[in-house]
Amino acid sequence: MAPTTIIRQKLIIDGYNMLRGAADLEYGLTVNDIHIDLGRLATLIDRRTRDPRTDGRAVTTAISLHLGVATVFQDRYRHRRESERTRRWLRDRRVEVHQYPLIPKTGGGWREDGVDEAIAADVHRAQCAGDYDSVVLFTADRDLREDLGECYSRYHRRPGHARVTLARWDSQRGLCLPGRRLWTHWLSHTDFRSVSTYNTNPEVA
Repeated sequence: MAPTTIIRQKLIIDGYNMLRGAADLEYGLTVNDIHIDLGRLATLIDRRTRDPRTDGRAVTTAISLHLGVATVFQDRYRHRRESERTRRWLRDRRVEVHQYPLIPKTGGGWREDGVDEAIAADVHRAQCAGDYDSVVLFTADRDLREDLGECYSRYHRRPGHARVTLARWDSQRGLCLPGRRLWTHWLSHTDFRSVSTYNTNPEVA
């Protein structure tokens, strides 16, 4: 029997952007109400990525999520929800969660700091290291357009460099490379329901 070909894939997720887009799919939801099963999400994207003629190949996926988080002193409720969600994510050995401190916003509230830079660096490393055949970036953040453009122009289809594609919810618009053939995996409300549970549910996956 011929050995099975292994496809090595990395899914890099802009955590807050993914959660905010998911919340927009259903009226009344907030980012703190949702838990996305990242393993199911990776499997769903893989099924959308592969050509039916290559279904015999096995896929191994590494998952890297980047997210700004609140301390207990900034927002006790948000901190508790984020801590619960992170513990669930880390039950999957394929998942790495990278957390970054929030900083104050002008006029009140908090914002992420350093997340975009960390995501861009993660994409560049994954694309150039030779460890992966493909890299999927889950985000619709326009701030990453320049970095994504560099990935496309410098490394697109070069031997030894992973192909980069995008993923996002149907509710999201924004990040794109006009005039360039960069594949985007559009995920629907039905897809969202298949990979998510509400954080208020004690039986969350």
